[in-house]
Amino acid sequence: MKLSMRLPMRVFVYLMLKLFFKIKISGARKVCSHSGVLMLAHPCSGADLFLIIAGQHRKVKFIIDRNVYNDRKLKFWAKLFLAVPFSIDDSSNRKLQTINRAAQAIENGKAVCLISCRDEHGRECFEKFREVLNNVLPEKRYKIQPICIKTQKTGRLERFNKIESYIPVGFREPVSINFAEPLDNSASNFQIRQSLAELLSDAYVALKPYSRPLTEYFVYQARKNWKKICLSDSVGSIVDYGKALTGALILAGKFKKLEGKNVGIMVPPSVGGALANLGVTLAGKVSVNLNYVVGQEIREKCISQASIKKIITSRVFLEKIGLPLDDSRWVFLEDINKSIGKFTKFKNWMKAKFCPRQIVARSWFYKPDSLKTIIFSSGSDGTPKGVMLSHFNIVSNIQMAEKIFTITEDDCVAGILPFFHSFGYTGTIWLPMTIGAAAHYMPNPLDSSTVARGVRKSSSTILLATPTFLLSYIRRIDAKDFASLRSVVVGAEKLMPKIADAFKKKFDVTPTEGYGMTELAPFVTLNPQDDIAACRGHKDNSVGSVLPGICIKIASFDDSHVGEPDQVGRIFIKSPSLMLGYIGRPKKTFEAIRDCWYDSGDVGKLDKDGYLEITGRLSRFSKIAGEMVPHLAVEEILTKALDTHEHVVAVTSLPDEKKGEQLVVLYVSQAVNPAKLRDAVDRSSLSNIWKPRADKYFAIEEMPMLATGKLDIMKLKKLAKDSIG
Repeated sequence: MKLSMRLPMRVFVYLMLKLFFKIKISGARKVCSHSGVLMLAHPCSGADLFLIIAGQHRKVKFIIDRNVYNDRKLKFWAKLFLAVPFSIDDSSNRKLQTINRAAQAIENGKAVCLISCRDEHGRECFEKFREVLNNVLPEKRYKIQPICIKTQKTGRLERFNKIESYIPVGFREPVSINFAEPLDNSASNFQIRQSLAELLSDAYVALKPYSRPLTEYFVYQARKNWKKICLSDSVGSIVDYGKALTGALILAGKFKKLEGKNVGIMVPPSVGGALANLGVTLAGKVSVNLNYVVGQEIREKCISQASIKKIITSRVFLEKIGLPLDDSRWVFLEDINKSIGKFTKFKNWMKAKFCPRQIVARSWFYKPDSLKTIIFSSGSDGTPKGVMLSHFNIVSNIQMAEKIFTITEDDCVAGILPFFHSFGYTGTIWLPMTIGAAAHYMPNPLDSSTVARGVRKSSSTILLATPTFLLSYIRRIDAKDFASLRSVVVGAEKLMPKIADAFKKKFDVTPTEGYGMTELAPFVTLNPQDDIAACRGHKDNSVGSVLPGICIKIASFDDSHVGEPDQVGRIFIKSPSLMLGYIGRPKKTFEAIRDCWYDSGDVGKLDKDGYLEITGRLSRFSKIAGEMVPHLAVEEILTKALDTHEHVVAVTSLPDEKKGEQLVVLYVSQAVNPAKLRDAVDRSSLSNIWKPRADKYFAIEEMPMLATGKLDIMKLKKLAKDSIG
């Protein structure tokens, strides 16, 4: 194309971008405007070149992945902007020729932008590109400019993430273009990756005003999959998407009349429990799933913190767990079901089928930071704290998880986790409901026969669980009962290799470990089974790849500096799914969130590829004679000596006058020989400070566990204190 035509065409493209997109630019002043600069665009797509041009005023020379360049829809525009095709698989001479052209441009003070440069596994290759470029320009200093481009939905620019493409956002699609502070060309690949990760997190937040409520995604899926099975449970209840939406709207009409903004729900995983949660949300109220396993005193504290006036429950369930039926706060689902007439059913069916989606989903009243639910933490560190999560928190968390965790409309999620646990709430209610998948619920995850029958009858393909529950299934469930499973994801506690190997051997499915927490709605990392474009596949001894959109930094124990890859320290997390705060506890919120970074309280290390390894929790570290001693490291020595994957031994600590703290080992008396434990520690390579004294091994009847499968740390300390006397 003639030079005289290029300028007007560039102006035309710029005007079209302004017409069809709501472009939000962040950090434009950070663009390196004078010296040579290498721009790295993330996420990478062929259409990014249009938005990069619109986002800043420098003339840019583009280097585009050859496969993208040859796309017939893009090739004309790529040539228009004088883009150069490049592939990591090109011959050495061809690659060198392209890189020499880039080096010459940078040396002349121009901007070069690398777009969609990927290897055969779909991974970005800017590391290799930079390595060769630095060899060509050994003495020349230039800047590296990370750029992140994020659209509100898929379709035009971004290729992954189904949930974003469901809801139309109007004629002009929102796009966020974020620029980071330029880095020196001496910056490590790890530093560049961290900069890009933080940019993507900021880009999610920048598009928050254009986000949609969870209910709108659910209404969309219900209308799309009207006759498809949506919810089922172990007592035989089965509803399709049409009936689920109609039932949720009927319940919403009843729940609107309940006193108070926050509504308690105390129902185990079931069709009724899921519909109650959907109904409360469609009613515009805040759901608070209460833990029915803890004692009445702790539950009353949670009710008081959340200012709950009414609690949705079931008579059958209350009788089963032994609670009185005469509490004035109870709202029984059985009574609501009896009060529903034919006209009410017909009216809500018509509303579900034909009423505008925004009205059904109450989108007119939606604000991104609208409080969606309150989930109380497990209480492993003391009194439970009420975590406030918004619609945007949960939607963004599902969006990010979906880029690594593959789930389709053909899947069925086995819902064994309680709804008062964030893993169960997001993973077994809203994840399938916003994707169009099915969910089959079972109230007791330790009832192996019911779980086996439920997975078999529903042909469940995905199981979300904890390692403790997997142990029970390995012992008690036949392999044929889990034949339909294709993916098993575990969290809440460390997955021991022995458990993973035993499960794989029996059921031919490898459990993959994830990491998350209630305050982050909850997904943070996931160890995928397959090598996909968003990450580098499964990696042993880690809790997985950090989800795209989440940034993790590892800081020293005294917060004095941020660590390099593979350096152990405190884990801080930046994510669009970060909670609104702890209800009624502003001081705790202030302590947990520091300048948009959440202090997880966990200890770990991040490798150069973005995989996280958890080495312990601050509450499970002891400072002995000035040295930080991880309980988990000692536990691994003890568990290995016993050659078991049962949770029969644990390490805790108590105050010590001389050294500050002392380690205490508690073991289940019927299953463990204490002499074997002492011998294993004596023969280990642990330093003497890390070794518990011989008189600090105590027998207990059973290991204290929470309902979620985690070790009850507070009760463990109490048992240790009682044992020492």
